[in-house]
Amino acid sequence: MLIDCRTCSIRATGCADCVITVLLASPPIDAEFEPDLAGSVAVVEFDPQEHSALAALADGGLIPPLRMSRDEEDGLASPEPDVSRRAARGNRQGLNVAPARCRRVG
Repeated sequence: MLIDCRTCSIRATGCADCVITVLLASPPIDAEFEPDLAGSVAVVEFDPQEHSALAALADGGLIPPLRMSRDEEDGLASPEPDVSRRAARGNRQGLNVAPARCRRVG
């Protein structure tokens, strides 16, 4: 799972309740290595085990769910909602992006 906050269509309004902001405080890009992108947000990548752990924490109400949403204009389809364990029971607080439906950007 690859999360690039620069491509999130709800970044301006959704950061306050985003698991990436909670866990990593929207990590800035280091100006020394990427001067053109200084002050931007880095790309965060989760492997399947980390994604599963985040889903379990979100399902338990310990962290906010991942709400990554991409703009349609960038040529990438918006991720389809994941049917997590909690969502399957009628509560929609699971992660919104299923690992099988994510694809790498770039």
